[in-house]
Amino acid sequence: MKLGDLVMRAKQNGSMQGPLVPIEALVTVSQDEWTWQIVNHDVLDRLSHRLVFQTSRGFRREILMTEGLETAMGAASLIVELDGGCVLIETLES
Repeated sequence: MKLGDLVMRAKQNGSMQGPLVPIEALVTVSQDEWTWQIVNHDVLDRLSHRLVFQTSRGFRREILMTEGLETAMGAASLIVELDGGCVLIETLES
């Protein structure tokens, strides 16, 4: 039952966000081979907020970046619902 609710909520949230823009990883590691990737500058220019997960020990880990405060708040609330803890939303400086 919980998994079904989670899947339904994820689909509803995804449809409200609109089409997602894929951002490739900076590094792809396959066995002993490392491949560096490049992110399109147009995509980077549109990103406005950074989500940072803060552990109870005070360690910070950047999770993702979003376009717009509303998207950042939605993502942060889902992360907190699923994992607990504290997610900070920081504005990216241009």
